[in-house]
Amino acid sequence: MIGFSKNLRRTTKKFSNFINQLPVTIKNEVEKIRSLQ
Repeated sequence: MIGFSKNLRRTTKKFSNFINQLPVTIKNEVEKIRSLQ
């Protein structure tokens, strides 16, 4: 059970990192698309 909560915490951290980087990723993609046009 302790191992499960540890994994859950690690997954949550990964997920929050992903959410935090999402705007940057989207901005980069938009810049790429704009430069193609």
